[in-house]
Amino acid sequence: MFGGLLIERGGRHLPPIPSRIGRSLFAYLVMHRTTAPTRDLLAGRFWPDLAESQARRRLSQALWQIQSVLGDRDHQRPFLVTSLDAVRFDSAADLWLDVDVFDAVVGAIKVDSGATAEEIRNLEAAVDLYRGDFLAGFYEDWILVEQERLRELYFYALGHLTRLHKSRGDFAAGLLYARRLALQDPLREEAHREVMRLCFLLGRNNEALQQFERCRAILGDELGTTPDAETRSLYEHIAAQKSTPHHPSSDQRPVQLFEARGRIPLVGRESERRAVVARMERSIAGDGGLVLIEGEAGMGKTRLLEEIAEDAHWRGMQVLWGRADPAAQPAFG
Repeated sequence: MFGGLLIERGGRHLPPIPSRIGRSLFAYLVMHRTTAPTRDLLAGRFWPDLAESQARRRLSQALWQIQSVLGDRDHQRPFLVTSLDAVRFDSAADLWLDVDVFDAVVGAIKVDSGATAEEIRNLEAAVDLYRGDFLAGFYEDWILVEQERLRELYFYALGHLTRLHKSRGDFAAGLLYARRLALQDPLREEAHREVMRLCFLLGRNNEALQQFERCRAILGDELGTTPDAETRSLYEHIAAQKSTPHHPSSDQRPVQLFEARGRIPLVGRESERRAVVARMERSIAGDGGLVLIEGEAGMGKTRLLEEIAEDAHWRGMQVLWGRADPAAQPAFG
């Protein structure tokens, strides 16, 4: 049902149900197969402008069309179960529905946790089922509501896949899904920012800057607005550091997305910073470890850690800070 309506049985495409309203009725019965809609309800929903008796006749004609295409009249157990008062699609039928698979996988996303490689593959496969809007080309009210619900789930799944790949250090795969989200939902400014960040992490700074220009053009044409301060700050930061492929350079002003205003530039610790970033990226890839930074007071350890935290943010990592009280005395006993 994504991108239109396609019915298959026994490995072959079935001919389309002759009337558009018959196709819509079939989709409705499949989507509501756990209930048994009454004939009055169906007649009123699909033929609201006709008299009751005429609407009931149209309903019977549409049901006959559906049964003919499905081959129900040639099987002892038909897909449509009908009575004088109600109609339902057999909920126990051996049925595969793309919307069911998509709903189940995306609905199982755990926001605050990671995912196994198998879970990521399942989510990618579910996203690939979304070949277009639910029942594209149909405009009944119930379809439009479902279209919006599934479209938002699709956008959410694309964003989640972007975050998962980014957190695993697979910036190229993350960029693929970030671009899909920015293309499918071009007014979502955060999607453009994510494309810019991932391009920057991959050393494709020109592409990051081009994405900003694309975002600015879309917002101007569609809404008559300009990118917000966060997007402009990100653009300026990348533009100022085009020569640094892997992480924000230490000799330019900091990006306001991750740190407070007014911090002075980091000087003389670039080699240490690169070493920790390399260790960080190995950790993202599954090779965890511990890094100890030591030195005399006033040597800039905290400042270095602040820059490393910024690098971690760019890679989609969460940073937890702890601070010891130097005046506290350990207790022994």
